[in-house]
Amino acid sequence: MVLNKTITACKAPLKKRLFLELVPTFKQNLQECRFVDAGKQLITREDRLFELKQDGIGSKIKLVEEEEDSEARLAKDYEDWMESVMRMLENSLDLQSLEEQELLKGAVQAILQEEEQDMRWKGFQEKERPPWRPRRCKQNHEALLERLVQRRMEEAQSDPRVEIHSSLQQTIICNAKQLKEDLLKVVTWVSSCYPEQENVCQFYATLYHKTFSARLREVAEYTLCDKDCVLLLQWVNQDYPNTCLHNILDREETVWKERELPQLRDQVYCCDQAIDIIENAHLFPENIKTDCLSLLATMTESSHCYFTSNMHRELKVKATFCYFHYYVMKQKNKRIFGQCSELLGGMHKEFLAEYVRKMMKQKIKLSNKAQQQMAASSLCINSERIHTYFTAAGSNLDWLKDILPNLAGLLQLQDPDSIKLELVTLMKLYPDLSERHISAWLRLKGSLSPSDLKMILKSVTCSQNQLSEQQDSLRFSRSFFSTVRIK
Repeated sequence: MVLNKTITACKAPLKKRLFLELVPTFKQNLQECRFVDAGKQLITREDRLFELKQDGIGSKIKLVEEEEDSEARLAKDYEDWMESVMRMLENSLDLQSLEEQELLKGAVQAILQEEEQDMRWKGFQEKERPPWRPRRCKQNHEALLERLVQRRMEEAQSDPRVEIHSSLQQTIICNAKQLKEDLLKVVTWVSSCYPEQENVCQFYATLYHKTFSARLREVAEYTLCDKDCVLLLQWVNQDYPNTCLHNILDREETVWKERELPQLRDQVYCCDQAIDIIENAHLFPENIKTDCLSLLATMTESSHCYFTSNMHRELKVKATFCYFHYYVMKQKNKRIFGQCSELLGGMHKEFLAEYVRKMMKQKIKLSNKAQQQMAASSLCINSERIHTYFTAAGSNLDWLKDILPNLAGLLQLQDPDSIKLELVTLMKLYPDLSERHISAWLRLKGSLSPSDLKMILKSVTCSQNQLSEQQDSLRFSRSFFSTVRIK
């Protein structure tokens, strides 16, 4: 019995010694770049040390004093650990193997682990927590990535195969090339190392946009020549999103052919990397996007006016369908309109708006149902003729074909309540259909009494207030009546 107890007593320390020999030390973990395990060891030492210090009053004062050297060692180990982690993060955009990718993933997890430890100490007073808490590892990580992006953009090299004509072109081409390559690396190598909620692709995209925008603002202080403007616009709107997306899809296709199919979601194969590229295409703040779109709309309108000004002058004299058909065919032979469906669409819209405006200006009164039905029939016929002419010439605004028939339907209605319901439908279709337009159109109906007209217009005002909060961008992109100028 005594012998058995002795053997049992000897076995316990032996197991403990074997366990300690199997568990790597902090330095071993750090040397092997096991950042999470090394970080956990530091956190365990930190918790033990500060728990001991808090309980060390009285009989444990000597033990606490002995642990002072341990606090200094712990602080030094934290510095070594942080230096190794940050060094790994600094190489985020230079990964070349799956092994390096796993090391980066470990560094990211270690940073997030430290962030959780910061949150644990958050409720303690300054004297009760370690002097290095909070460590703010996540903030330091983000600041490091920002410096990394700035450095890579500053060190961007030009492509010797591309002919450079100006310093601005060199800046744009070099930085654009670096940006595209690095964001492709982020999507391909880096994104899988971060939890989804960290949204690392958007974070990197924002950093590159911020850095590149700052450099462009610097060079844009000088007057830009036409070629430089074209280069910049082409890169922003076409080269960057298309190149990144195509590279991603080509690479994914190769992987699928050689290894395995992508993840299946809702019976659809998904490519997360391509989705990230598409989502990150919208990098500009809303106010900048609004200003740019407004400027673009003004430029488009000016160019349209330049090409259509002669037609407008002649249409004031000869506003007939036959003349328009002759004019468009003549200009198309000159190849002015034949290659621009958007320009023809603008002319289509302007011509139809002028037609509606002249109808609303007429002082005729359709006093009975037969006259109103005849006018409605003529509107539908003319609508078909106008639409046929313009679409044959190249207009792609197919939705304009419904405007005159919809207005014709309004002329045929006799019951005031039916008119009100139809107007609500039209206001949903055309949010820019104003009370002034409605009043001018309904005055063509001589059979409508002044009291009925007043009641209808009153209901229109109430309906417009309710609908204004529900209109979507698609409806506003199809605005028409705002171009119908009436007094």
